[in-house]
Amino acid sequence: MKFLNVVYYDILDLVRDKTSMLSMIILPILFMTTLGITLSGAFSSSYEFKPKTVLYVNNLSTTSEYSEEKLILNNFLELGKKNNIIFKEISSLEEGKKEVQTANSIFLELKDKNIIVYKNSKNKYSTNIVISMLTSISKKVTLKSITNGNIETLDKGFTTATEFKSKKGFTSYDYYGIVEITMMVLYGSGYGFYTIYNNRRNKIEARCFQGNLSKNSYIITKVTSTFIVTVISLIPAMLYSIFVLKAYWGEDYFSVIALLFSLNFFGTTLGILLGYIFKEEKHGSFFLNTLIIPVMTFLGGGYIYLEDGNKLLDIVRYISPLTLINKSILSIAFYEDYSKFYISILYSVALGILFLAFTFSISNKKEAY
Repeated sequence: MKFLNVVYYDILDLVRDKTSMLSMIILPILFMTTLGITLSGAFSSSYEFKPKTVLYVNNLSTTSEYSEEKLILNNFLELGKKNNIIFKEISSLEEGKKEVQTANSIFLELKDKNIIVYKNSKNKYSTNIVISMLTSISKKVTLKSITNGNIETLDKGFTTATEFKSKKGFTSYDYYGIVEITMMVLYGSGYGFYTIYNNRRNKIEARCFQGNLSKNSYIITKVTSTFIVTVISLIPAMLYSIFVLKAYWGEDYFSVIALLFSLNFFGTTLGILLGYIFKEEKHGSFFLNTLIIPVMTFLGGGYIYLEDGNKLLDIVRYISPLTLINKSILSIAFYEDYSKFYISILYSVALGILFLAFTFSISNKKEAY
């Protein structure tokens, strides 16, 4: 009961802070609208089809010109020629894989009830266009599966193909309608940070310990209240993103919510940990709001859209959980690609647990204020 009373008090205290609540509501709406309008042209050009050669091999068991796969290929060849794409039929699967691995090409393998698209890892956007075109055509012919196989440039092995259906190309409103929400989830860490200092100033921390609430339980109350208030404060911006900007979050809401919750857990525990590390509130606030969150947001693509390609930058970018979360949400929403889903959640939750463990350790060495 004491635990729930502390959580309830914290939630009321945080919700009463009108400045913080209004910032969490207004800022994401302002950012996603402004950036969506300003950078709308950048997204229309990001889907330019760069490779001009598409290789294909016919491994169908039937030679009928009226098979579903052959009809799709013929339609695709016709559509491709209108876009100045050169098609080249090759004799074997291995030849196609080798070509894709060493050249700037895309390779299609026609199989019974399936078309596999092999790509060089550098050509992901062009491959998405190929798959989108094939999927669009296949809907008219009822082919069950179009599959994406990834060929890593420096790896002689080939990954197992997974289903990859493109829904639509995302616009600047889709992109910023999503990434500004995830950015503000990180800013929710400020709730956890400030509640630590507020409770110290008001001697609530000391009274909780005198009331036989353990230090670890006290920290968990902060995690719980911060998590809940962050969710509440972002609901208006989320509704604005979906219903006003028409940002497309996909159809798998459960997976998207799971990703957002894992990021919320990371941000919550980060804020609380910093509340225990810094003795001076102003120093911790500067570190959190001026350094950590802006850097993580930039690396995660919250300000400008960043493509993969620079190996050194990619290594640095993936330090930020926001990078994986944003990529995973966009991949699920637009391509039904779940390849980053579990690692994104695991990474955020693992860091959150680590921060929580550090907080427990620091708290147990300190006296209550």
